[in-house]
Amino acid sequence: NREDRRRTRLLRDLERSNKERALLLKELYHRVKNNLQLISSIMNMQIRQAKSEDARFVLRRLQDRILSLATVHKNLYQNDDLVRVNASELLNEIVGQMLSVGLASGSGVQVEQSFEPIKIDADDAAPLTLLVSEALTNALKYVSTVEHGKGFISLKLIQTGPEQAMI
Repeated sequence: NREDRRRTRLLRDLERSNKERALLLKELYHRVKNNLQLISSIMNMQIRQAKSEDARFVLRRLQDRILSLATVHKNLYQNDDLVRVNASELLNEIVGQMLSVGLASGSGVQVEQSFEPIKIDADDAAPLTLLVSEALTNALKYVSTVEHGKGFISLKLIQTGPEQAMI
């Protein structure tokens, strides 16, 4: 009886400790996201003041990367699972952000997106978003050189095996 009470108390303490850690981790993700968004806002000021188009281009590319990382942290703190995120939701958001800024309306460029709902570890989310951000930036840069505005960009994330995904 005494041993049961001790075990119950230990389990209760452990559960409380886990909840506190989860709360602290969510707060950390939230603060990192806010700081990255602040850096992005400061970069906006620098982009507006940049003298050359080349400088603005470089700053925008850097800003895309920073916003991709902010999106990762936003998805982590909004998720109940603090160590895994849905890659599909993450990539949809990042690609949407980039297309709203990087693709002029009426450009004639068609963008196809297809992302399977794959859960990935937080450690893999940042490199994935940076990869997609870089690839889409390059695609948007070169698709505009296609004659008559008939460019096409296709982004896909598929699960190829139990623990493998391909983009």
